[in-house]
This record gives sequence, C-alpha cells and structure tokens, in this order.
Amino acid sequence: LLGERSGASVPSPVAPTMCIFCTPDPPQTALTDAEQLAAEKCPNLATRVPVTIVTGFLGAGKTTLVNWLLKGSHGLRICVLQNEFGSVPVDDGLIVPGDHDGMACFPGLEDGQVILVRNHEMSPDEADKSAFGEDGERLSAIDAGKLYDHEDGALTHLGGTTTIHVDLASRRVVRQFLSLGGTERNCAGGPTPWGSWITCEESLTQAGPGYGARDHGYAFEVPAQATELMRAEPLTAMGRFNREACATDPRTSIVYQTEDARPSLITRFIPNVPGQLHEGGRLQALMISGQPGLNTNNW
Repeated sequence: LLGERSGASVPSPVAPTMCIFCTPDPPQTALTDAEQLAAEKCPNLATRVPVTIVTGFLGAGKTTLVNWLLKGSHGLRICVLQNEFGSVPVDDGLIVPGDHDGMACFPGLEDGQVILVRNHEMSPDEADKSAFGEDGERLSAIDAGKLYDHEDGALTHLGGTTTIHVDLASRRVVRQFLSLGGTERNCAGGPTPWGSWITCEESLTQAGPGYGARDHGYAFEVPAQATELMRAEPLTAMGRFNREACATDPRTSIVYQTEDARPSLITRFIPNVPGQLHEGGRLQALMISGQPGLNTNNW
C-alpha cells in the first residue's frame, strides 16, 4: 500500500547524503544503530512514499482489509500493487470467498495431505467478498447450473463451501476450489463418519421477488473427496429451519441437529439408509417429559 497525504506538498529532491538507503545497493540485512540514526535524519526521507506490505495465508482476510482501507475516510491517496505469490491460484479463476465459518478436516487424496472443507457464511448483499467478483463477472468460469439459488441477470446467493488440499510437510495449499455454491449464510455443520461435510444454512429466506428463486434453511452434503464444484442438492428430509450445527452418530448414522433461534429445537434425523442422507428418513424433535418447553442452556 502506497499512501500520500491528500493535498500535501512534495519537497524537491535533495542530493543524496550519507544515508545508506541513498546508495545504489541498499542493505539487505539489519542496520546498525548508526546506520538507523543516519537514515532517520536523511533529508531525502521527506520525498519517499510510505509502503506497507500486507501478507498472509490464502483466506486470511487480506482483500477484506485492503477494501476497508480503500473505502475509508482517512484523507489518504492509496495505490495498491498486488503480487500473487505461489503457484496455485484459486481454481477456475474464482476468488477465495469471505466470511469463513464452520469447517472440518479430512484425510487427503495423497499421503501427507489433508483436506479442509470450509463454510462461508455469506448473504447475497456481500458481493465485495464473493467468489464470483463484485459484479459477478467470474460466474462464466463455472457451471452456474450447479449453484443452488442463481438466476442469470438477477440475484445469486453467495454462501457455500470451499475445499482446500494442504500438504502437511510444507504447509502449502496444493489446491483449492469452490465445492458448493448458491446457498445462504452457511454457518456451522458437522463431519460425517463416511467422509463428508454437512453444511448448514443459518437462514429462513423464502423465495420471492428480490429474495431469490428458492427457499433457504436447508442442510447440504459435500463429499470431502470431491474434486470439483458439486451440484447443490438440499437435504429436504432433514428439515428447514435457521440452522447451526449437527453431529452424526457413527454407529447409527443418526444426525443430531441444532437451531440458532429463540425458541429453538434439538432435532434428530433417522435416515432410511445409513450413510445415505439423500434417501430420506424421519425427523424428530426432542421433548422433555411433562414439559411444554424448557431452557436447556448451562450458563
């Protein structure tokens, strides 16, 4: 980030003096105390432009920070120079979406690797954090028909999941891609014993003009070993509500679900076929004998 105070006068250049940075070959190592003092007193210092380097892992929030600085009312003129370090960009030319939330780690496709499936709790009005670009210009890079709630030329819901393959020895991202899209406010969820991630919409948005083409509030299943964007299919038999998390019993495949609402329920989904949630099942709500309702918090 190169910043210059708006309206500030820029002094005329001064001939180089004793400052070590004014030489053709500035130092590549730490300065001595004397060199640091000389650099601070250098008359050329006033002509230099301050530089800040913003760095971090993929998904750390660098873009969000830079956007916040660019939109700020701070009186600075800012120039952004971007350099994408590393050999692995986001697949298909998409952008790492924002609002990271619930996630789980799974065994990798190769020895020494792990797979992270990560939620993005995004609403349709957060285009500045979208995987598809602020104006949706990157939608053409994918099969938009796989998105859950998307209308050409209209509203696209921006929640979903990304899948990240990580090499443990080097701690480097080997590959990452959008694995589920077109959903809304993917908050938490839970891993399954058979190697998938259940991602949950914390939303009760209903289809309608200005709100999208489909209802929201469902769970979706993302296989950890998927290698591309999945076609988003809601697990409708598991219920529609303002979801939070879930946990699956490895012995029975029963999925226990929580809700982020007041009042709310604890439910369980008993699948017709263990390990195959899309085959339907029974949804039951927890009741306390003799109680029409009960506060079960522990604080």
